Amino acid sequence: ALLVWELAPILLLAFGGILIAIFLRTLSGWLSKFTRLPDTASLIIVLLVLMAFTAALVYFSGDSIAGQMSELGRQIPRSIQNVRDYLNGYEWGKWLIDKIPSSTDDLPISGKEVTSYASGALSSLTGILAAGVVVFFVALFLAFAPRPYLHGVIRLFPVRKRERIGNVLSEVHKTLQM
Repeated sequence: ALLVWELAPILLLAFGGILIAIFLRTLSGWLSKFTRLPDTASLIIVLLVLMAFTAALVYFSGDSIAGQMSELGRQIPRSIQNVRDYLNGYEWGKWLIDKIPSSTDDLPISGKEVTSYASGALSSLTGILAAGVVVFFVALFLAFAPRPYLHGVIRLFPVRKRERIGNVLSEVHKTLQM
């Protein structure tokens, strides 16, 4: 149990890769069925279409997202002022406002701490991007050649259980494709 707990982040990345691989194989299977293209060619076409769709989505919604972020930057100070005005209507609210720093100059943190927080945020962002890359490549490997990995997983179990495990994994695959 401790081993599973310690390996949980890796197992989650693998599970994410498996789900994406099943999604890709399902789409390429449908394409292969209707066009009679080989599985690999269908998978490559599906990947290209999904990448083009993602690029178009980013391209066409980028300005909108930037505008919304800009609007959010304008709305937050107004919202904070509205909360302050509301709290000033109550005695406990005035007490609370007196306890909250009114500007970043009043915050009890140093420049070194801000740098540490920024470094931590950058590190987290890098970790998220790295996890995304790992999931993507796990999905690619599993989508292009699922059989060796499936047989490898089945071999992790005792010989007498392997047939049952194979049946369970097959049913899980069918269920996830629906």
